[in-house]
Amino acid sequence: MNTLGQRCRNLRLLHKWTQEELANKIGVTKQVVSNWERNVARPEINHLISLAEVFDVTTDYLLCIANQMTFPTVWTQLTQFIRTLITRKSNGN
Repeated sequence: MNTLGQRCRNLRLLHKWTQEELANKIGVTKQVVSNWERNVARPEINHLISLAEVFDVTTDYLLCIANQMTFPTVWTQLTQFIRTLITRKSNGN
């Protein structure tokens, strides 16, 4: 099972950043990042938003609410839904 800490660590490593580099990007200490990655603590909402921004993922992904990292999937689903509605209207349904 994924946790916020695991996702944070995996994304940090994917970007090839040290804990200290990530900490500097979002204005915390490397100990804070370490605590998040070890699931000892959870980021405050402002830090969660900063993490999502620097990693270019959604907060839902970080919180393990969603398995998709970015918004394009949501956009694709919305586009498909709109196309379905247009098709139904064109067919008189």
